[in-house]
Formats: sequence, structure tokens, C-alpha cells
Amino acid sequence: MARIVNVFTVQTLRGRGIARELLQAVMQQCEALGVREFNLGATPEARVLYRSLGFEDYPAEMRRRVRF
Repeated sequence: MARIVNVFTVQTLRGRGIARELLQAVMQQCEALGVREFNLGATPEARVLYRSLGFEDYPAEMRRRVRF
């Protein structure tokens, strides 16, 4: 399993396919190494992109923080 974290494109450069090309390249390399599952957290704006790359919605993630 691979986790994709923090994919951002500067607002003025969005819509040019930069994130798509980056994600496709990374996923192809991971798949060549045997990775068969990817997960990520997505903003509402990015869900269209991720769905077009084959991602599906799943329940919200959880986290735990230790406070000092």
C-alpha cells in the first residue's frame, strides 16, 4: 500500500495537467514495484481529478495526536 500525501498545484497553474502527470508517473513506478493499493485524503476540489485516476470515495480518515 502506498500513501499519497500533499499534492498541491499553485492556483495560477491549475488545470494544466501537472498534478495528473505527476500522480500517473508516481503510481506507475509504484505499480512496477508491486504496489497494488493507493490511498490519500482529498480536498473537495481535487476529488474530480482523483476519481478520473481511478480513486474511489471511502470513509473519512482518522488520526491521533499526542499532546504535551
